[in-house]
Parts: sequence; structure tokens; C-alpha cells
Amino acid sequence: AMCLMGVGGPCEEAADWDDAAVRTARGCGDHALTVSVLAPCLYYYAQSRPIRDVLAATDEVLRLTADQPALGVGLILESPRGQALQWHFIVPALLGRTSEALTNMAKADAFIRGRGLKETLSHSAWSRLLALRVAGTEMGESDVEIAREAHALGEAIGGPLAKMVAQTSLSAGHLGAAQPTRAASTAFAGW
Repeated sequence: AMCLMGVGGPCEEAADWDDAAVRTARGCGDHALTVSVLAPCLYYYAQSRPIRDVLAATDEVLRLTADQPALGVGLILESPRGQALQWHFIVPALLGRTSEALTNMAKADAFIRGRGLKETLSHSAWSRLLALRVAGTEMGESDVEIAREAHALGEAIGGPLAKMVAQTSLSAGHLGAAQPTRAASTAFAGW
């Protein structure tokens, strides 16, 4: 599915491929493989599936990693649990459950920072900014600070995905702080 999305395939088709991969992983009975395949699918599910399906898949990853937080680390993602914890605050924000979203966001941040998961932390800025926006939180310059941290991490990590996610987050942070000119120049930096 990730390859399909990389060439512009529709999210629905990517999610269908994800479903097949997840069924295969579950059928193997290997929980590390299951969480490693399922956690990256959350993005595509969020684009094409009912929110209850995103929540069910998120809960499955969290359940399987509850006693083994490092389960599946490095197979596909730096941390499947870290990825699922991000969706665990995005989904409540989308459903208007602001208090739950903010509580889950704090737990996710503590987990990610506590384990030194730099790549996951750099990706989490976008999730944090999205959830805070959906929750109606006005942050101003704090938007930019969250995104600057992610940008610095993305630059340090290197690679096109880390840099693109960090650049997008920084641009969104400027936009959230009512800095549209800086948002636009940041978005197009490096093109």
C-alpha cells in the first residue's frame, strides 16, 4: 500500500491492500509482524475507512504492545506503539472528545520522548498540530515551536520522508500562528 500511495494510488485501494497484508500477518500468529504491518496502515484507514475501523485497528496495536512496548520496533516503523498512540489522540479529537484527546496526547508524548524515539517524535508534530487544531485549541507561536522541534529532528534524521513531514509540520505551524507568508516560504523551501 505504501508503494501504491507513493505513485499516487487512491487511499481506498491502498487500504484494501493493507487489509490483505494485515490478514496475512494475523494468520502467521506473529504479534510483532502484525503490529508492524497494522500500525502503518492507520494512515490509509483514516483516509478511507469509518473512524470506528481506525479506532479498532489502533486499539489492536495498543493491546498487542501493552506488555511489550518494543514489539515490532524497527521492522517497518521505528515504533508501532508510538504510531498507534498518535492515532489514539487524533481519533478522539476528530470525534470532539477534546479532554480525552489532550490526555492521550500527553501520554503519547511521554512514551515517545521517554524512549528517545526521534523519528516518531518528528512525525508526531503533524499529529499534535492536527489534533490541537481539530480540538479548537488556539496556540499561536506554540504551533511554531512544536513544528521547529520536529523540523530539527527531521533534518538530523535525514531522508526524504523525514524531511518532508518535518517541513510540512513547520509550514503548518506557521500557518497556525497566523504567519501565512512564512508558511508558504517554508512549504516551498528546498523544492
